[in-house]
Amino acid sequence: MRCRFFKSFDDKGGEIDFVNHIDTEIELFLFGGEKYTEPYVAHVPYVMNTTVEIREAHNDYMSGKYGKVKHS
Repeated sequence: MRCRFFKSFDDKGGEIDFVNHIDTEIELFLFGGEKYTEPYVAHVPYVMNTTVEIREAHNDYMSGKYGKVKHS
């Protein structure tokens, strides 16, 4: 099973506990910084400011704008 989530937390500080309740390894990407005040939309694997930008990035990717990988 492959699950992907995007979660933001408040700026009050404190602790965050992550517990893996399954028998397989998980990957976790955690980052922090100043409060982000611009709007954002997350749709894996993209995080942009609007759904229009998400569609544009996806279309660019599908059209090969970011390059192509040769499969052997």
